[in-house]
Amino acid sequence: MQDELRESHFEAVVIGTGLTQSIVAAALAAASKPIIHVDESEAYGGPHASLTLSELASFNPTFHPSLVSRQYSLSLTPHLIPATGPFIAALVNSGVSRYGSFVLPKRVVIQTKDGFKNVPANKQDVFKDKTISLVQKRRLIKFLMFATGEFEQSPELEGVHPLLPSLFP
Repeated sequence: MQDELRESHFEAVVIGTGLTQSIVAAALAAASKPIIHVDESEAYGGPHASLTLSELASFNPTFHPSLVSRQYSLSLTPHLIPATGPFIAALVNSGVSRYGSFVLPKRVVIQTKDGFKNVPANKQDVFKDKTISLVQKRRLIKFLMFATGEFEQSPELEGVHPLLPSLFP
């Protein structure tokens, strides 16, 4: 393999296997350009790599994953994306959606200096939270109503959104 690489000519060297690098490598290859695509990491995907359950378990030698570990991949940097909209349409139209699975998060948790804290996601969660003032709760409810509505194609999102200053004065 090393001899083949020494005697080969490449028009491009793509370093890294993140999304951007992979798209560039695919586009160059589709244009019949001789390229080499390399990554120093064992995990494919750059900063957005996913680990199998076995790979994650390798950090804890006392854990022994079952034979079904390939059923799960854990993203090193999980992303929240809207359930509908241009990004999802692009994934479906490109066919990439066949290679991934998408799930709704049951909850979102943030880490604070005092430990982990659930992020309120609905009215019930907001009003149960003792760390949020009544004024903040009102603003948060207004924001949640805005965020869960049909807003992606909204003309208000072009430029400065008039609702945002009233939500966060």
